[in-house]
Amino acid sequence: MAQDERKVVWILGAGFSVPLGAPLFRELISEKTLRRLLTWKEFAHQKAFMNVPQDTPGTFHGKHLDVYAMAAITRALYWAGFDAAGGASLWSDPEQFLETLEIASSEPDGVLAKELRWLLRGVKDQGSKEPSFDDALKVFEAKDGLVHIHREAVRLVAAACSMFLLRAEANPALVRESEQWSPYRRWVRKLRAGSDSVITFNYDRVLNILNEYLLGLYKGSLHNPPVLDSPVGCNLDKFDAQRSGTIPMYHLHGHVGWQTAPNGEVQCGKEESNGLRPDVARAHIEPALALMGTPGKSKTGLHTGLLQEAWRRAMMAISEATTVVFVGYRFPETDSVAKEQLADALRNNPKAIVHVVLGANNVDMPRLKGMIEWTRDKNTNPVHVHEMWCQDFFAVFERNGL
Repeated sequence: MAQDERKVVWILGAGFSVPLGAPLFRELISEKTLRRLLTWKEFAHQKAFMNVPQDTPGTFHGKHLDVYAMAAITRALYWAGFDAAGGASLWSDPEQFLETLEIASSEPDGVLAKELRWLLRGVKDQGSKEPSFDDALKVFEAKDGLVHIHREAVRLVAAACSMFLLRAEANPALVRESEQWSPYRRWVRKLRAGSDSVITFNYDRVLNILNEYLLGLYKGSLHNPPVLDSPVGCNLDKFDAQRSGTIPMYHLHGHVGWQTAPNGEVQCGKEESNGLRPDVARAHIEPALALMGTPGKSKTGLHTGLLQEAWRRAMMAISEATTVVFVGYRFPETDSVAKEQLADALRNNPKAIVHVVLGANNVDMPRLKGMIEWTRDKNTNPVHVHEMWCQDFFAVFERNGL
């Protein structure tokens, strides 16, 4: 098939961003992450206004609470449930923690909620006696406290998924010139407008930053840049009219720069003079409004709710693709909807060539390969496994070899 006729769909997961400094999966809620966030003034000095229960039952006092103190308590609670006595851990990773919090907050009188409050008492006994920590604990211990803990866990994850890009955002020369970004520059330059699509399950702004790099690369050129563009929060007629000159990107689990508006629509930030939106990170500032599909109802409903059109278009792109490339996406245990949707789309296109890039000797490779094989004839169209990290693959792959 001629190179310019090939349609490639790239499916990105956490492994796509880790080489750029994104925290490893298990580091999202950790002491290391907290130490890094303490150096970020926008986070560490942030205050959140909450009603703190007073000593007199039923009375509250509005206070601006220290966000860092709430993050520290959230981290302590996470590890208390992770390292539960007797090996009876309540969760094994941050996604399961978020899902557990959402379930417990919706059932405040349930067994799970009571168990979390028991863990929280242990955190209180070992915690700081500073007023900021004491006030945060009072909020978390209240009957609706688990709702606030869940919200602060979302804030913490959003901050971790934003902070690693601060240097690149402040200094575009890093993206243009550094070796760290070199494989990504090569990859994004090889994307073909009008033919390729990018699907991501990450919340971060890596694709936005690569978009800014493309715009700078073509600045002053007679040719229009093959920019990445999202259908979320924009005029779909305009999006379709520009399709031949863009590479659709579908953030199927949301984005650190997206919010849910009071009218139920998605707000992605203001459009700039180039017609694109930078989607500046803000989920760590207003987590209650954040459109981030963390495990639970907030994620399982995205494909039929706020992001329904993005999901529909993304699955259609897979169904029509010549080649599908999984990069750093391992079908996480908490991504049941994504597994089913992707499998159905692949099953509708059994002739598509599938490549998987998940690192060297990755323990999740057999299960990912096995699930994909159920969507096609593994004898005539086997899954092509590349024992490389994504930065290695981006540095060597050729488009016509896909």
